[in-house]
Amino acid sequence: MEAIERRAEKGFEVFFRENENVLYKIVKGYVKKEEDAREIVLDSMMIVFERWERVKDMENPIGYLVRVGIHKAKRHLIWKGRSSSRNRQVFLEEYQSVEEIVDGDCTPEEKVLRKEQRGWILKQIGSLKERERNVVVLRDFEEKKFEEISLILKMKLPTVKSLYRRAKIKIAKKWEATYAV
Repeated sequence: MEAIERRAEKGFEVFFRENENVLYKIVKGYVKKEEDAREIVLDSMMIVFERWERVKDMENPIGYLVRVGIHKAKRHLIWKGRSSSRNRQVFLEEYQSVEEIVDGDCTPEEKVLRKEQRGWILKQIGSLKERERNVVVLRDFEEKKFEEISLILKMKLPTVKSLYRRAKIKIAKKWEATYAV
């Protein structure tokens, strides 16, 4: 019996390590503080761990984890008296370091401009509607396929593609208005 429990715990540990960052990035899109996001991720993982025997056999355990995390993030915002729309501008600052461009032969002015543009894009992604933002984060930052995103977010494939396209068009129009020469 103890050996079975250890195997289940090991299976959960692997699941946790593989999906912790995905959940963190999505939850961070909802809440303002990094420590709040980390706490919600851990709470969500505890819920999934408590139900691991049932969750591990699900067709889409990652989707279940993401839904639990989103639910906990929304409850956190309600508890804190914030609305998710006021927190849209809050986006993952850590993406700025992830998205660093290798500035080998760039002038200092070009480096500053690129950094400003990266920050602008991240701000625009943060201002997208919740569903659009989640799709963009999973597609562009986590490099998930549309089919995987559809399973994770429990949306139909055409809806995922439509949300992604709509988000990209919104950002492109704002880009043209801001940076068009």
